Amino acid sequence: MNSTILVTPRNVPGMAQGTKTLVKSVIGVRENVPPSGITVWFNDATLTAERLTSIVKRPVIDGTPEGRMRQRKQSRQYVRDVTRQTSRDRARAILRGLLAEYQDHPRVGLITHRPLLSVLNELGPPFQDRVVKSTYFGSGEERSSNAWYQECDLILVLGTPRVPPQAIKDYLVQVDEQEVACAESVWGDVLWQALTTNRETNHDDDDIGRDVAGDEHTETTEVKTFSGRGYHDPRWREAHRDLVRAQLVQAIGRGRTVLEDGCDVVVVSSGECGLTVIDAPVPYLNDAAMQVYREVQQLTMENPNKESLGKTIVSSSEIAQRLDLSTVRVRELLRTLESFSLVQRHGQRGGWSIAAHDCSQRPVISSVQETAHVPCR
Repeated sequence: MNSTILVTPRNVPGMAQGTKTLVKSVIGVRENVPPSGITVWFNDATLTAERLTSIVKRPVIDGTPEGRMRQRKQSRQYVRDVTRQTSRDRARAILRGLLAEYQDHPRVGLITHRPLLSVLNELGPPFQDRVVKSTYFGSGEERSSNAWYQECDLILVLGTPRVPPQAIKDYLVQVDEQEVACAESVWGDVLWQALTTNRETNHDDDDIGRDVAGDEHTETTEVKTFSGRGYHDPRWREAHRDLVRAQLVQAIGRGRTVLEDGCDVVVVSSGECGLTVIDAPVPYLNDAAMQVYREVQQLTMENPNKESLGKTIVSSSEIAQRLDLSTVRVRELLRTLESFSLVQRHGQRGGWSIAAHDCSQRPVISSVQETAHVPCR
């Protein structure tokens, strides 16, 4: 048994900024040396051969087969930083946007930060009921359960799990990097590369609606550089990657995308996690757009016998009057909703109605979708 005493300065809650106290912690590491003279096989989906070599202190042969198993379902990433401090308004808009973009996936699972889980109760129809399973990073459910791909058609991984500096130090001691653990490292922007899929689209890119790929698109791929957050010291960055990327990889693995009955996975994170990146802004559908959607729904409402209770088509000026908004603003929001196929326009001046192909009106099906990542249009 090896032991190390770490002394770490920490801020004192409730005291003046810069007030610190020293916290002492003891870390004991029991060496579990593999037996000599025989072959020992390690199965680990996240640990690198280099890290394992430093732990066991003997040569390690990376026996991972060349190539990759065929992906029966798709796993893709949008590059955007979503943290525990992300505002509820922004988290709600991103989650709605993703649900609207992937309307052909009726049953959706969500893995995100614990403080953001309660946003689910604020989505409202037609989105809220589609999230059938949810959990947060660190719960255990996001890395051990096989129920996800059986109960969901799509898993959304929203956010980058982060660990405090003390966790990095503890980990470095555990892997016999005591000197590195005692050195501090600067936290800031780091660069990483990934293969991208690029959608050429027509869409609005502003603060009032959808900033995501639209209807028709052609697809090209190329390697691009992205910016994320991490430590500047390469050894601290590697340790951080060991802990954080492992959580992301495990969450992505809940989709079991190599299985015929697996499910698609979409990740929203600024961290590298080995996925192809959708080189487009993350889907975004805010409260203002949803207010207009509900108004269109209300004004074009029909009863179960299909007898009209109001107009089947409504003009933007009527919506503007009901919501006390300018007509220009309402038209912008309607175009946002139209890009998600939530409403449809009847001619240039014919008015608006709820889209005939609004997937929220479809019955929930029990079988997993055969085709992946094709938005309902």
